[in-house]
Amino acid sequence: MVSRLDKYIVFVLVFSLASLGCVAPQSGEETVLYDFQGLGVLSFGLPVVTGLSPEGTIQIIPPNGDAYVSLLIRNNAEGDYATNIVARLENVEPFTIKECHNEHYPYEDRGDNICAPYNEDHDLMYSEHKLGEMYPDQEVEFFWTLIAPDDDEVANMFYDHIVFYSVEYDYKVTSSQTIYAMTQAERTSRIAEEKAITGSMSTTHGEVSFLPDFNEPLIYSTGQSQGIDQLLKYKISNSNAAGTVKPGTKINITVTLPAGNYVSNSDNDTLNSYYWSNMLDDFEMQTWFIEKFLSDVSDDDILDIIRRTIFTQIDSEFIRETGSQYSFYVPFRLSEDITPTVLTLPFYLRISYRYLLDCKNAADCAQLRVEPLR
Repeated sequence: MVSRLDKYIVFVLVFSLASLGCVAPQSGEETVLYDFQGLGVLSFGLPVVTGLSPEGTIQIIPPNGDAYVSLLIRNNAEGDYATNIVARLENVEPFTIKECHNEHYPYEDRGDNICAPYNEDHDLMYSEHKLGEMYPDQEVEFFWTLIAPDDDEVANMFYDHIVFYSVEYDYKVTSSQTIYAMTQAERTSRIAEEKAITGSMSTTHGEVSFLPDFNEPLIYSTGQSQGIDQLLKYKISNSNAAGTVKPGTKINITVTLPAGNYVSNSDNDTLNSYYWSNMLDDFEMQTWFIEKFLSDVSDDDILDIIRRTIFTQIDSEFIRETGSQYSFYVPFRLSEDITPTVLTLPFYLRISYRYLLDCKNAADCAQLRVEPLR
């Protein structure tokens, strides 16, 4: 008869043949994330080993034995690049962490003692691993080796323990929107002919979503003698029940106005009243915007885009709860002397934020049991 401890030893032997490290497993079957996910946690607990399906969800370890914990995450194929990813184990003690054949307390600082393949772990705790970037559709698996407490620490009895995870990362959502503006006569004609009077919107996937909350089309008169200020309302929210925008951080919002002669920034009083600033006002903001969103844009186009882009920030606390909404407004001006009866106005909205996923239910976390030798 095979004991549970024997099963565990077989599992460790098989697992030791696998390559430990930050890898992109090939499962042969694509994992699809929802549109409200940037990164998604696919599994946490026992390592993912091809051809091995350990029975049960509780990992059995002898006193002073090694427990292997993995966190498998995936970036949404319909999303954007994730950057500055930090994966962290929490509630590790009384287990310790073995790295590069040495034992460490979970909250001990590594300094420069990094261990391959985690070459970006400088100055992190031993309970943490870092990855600089994940591209869309990429899977990555992080590993930790934990050392169980000895017999004396668990009073020579069964000891059950739950280890939690958290993953935080920078993410961004980009939307391209076409808005119709037209004369009242054009609107009436289009309705009669059953033609479109509203535009369209295409958005990359991510946890922070935003929806337009204004009526289309925008109405103007041809040959108007002065510009007309417009105000577009949007609602922003956290759509992912599995996480939150990291507390204490800012959500950055940029809007690039349409090019051409018919649209311009509103006057400064209007901009300031809604806490917007022009990207050209601050070199640091320009640099951030170029690196974050314009890395694949030619130099000739960058300056023009920046001139048409306005920038604002909101506190993460406004949308920490899933489903909570925060409204922001985009001011701009339709110019005077418009001659066409209809305008197709392209707007580009971009949101960047730092997001936090964590293990909320014990059933979704790593369950360990120290089982004394008999």
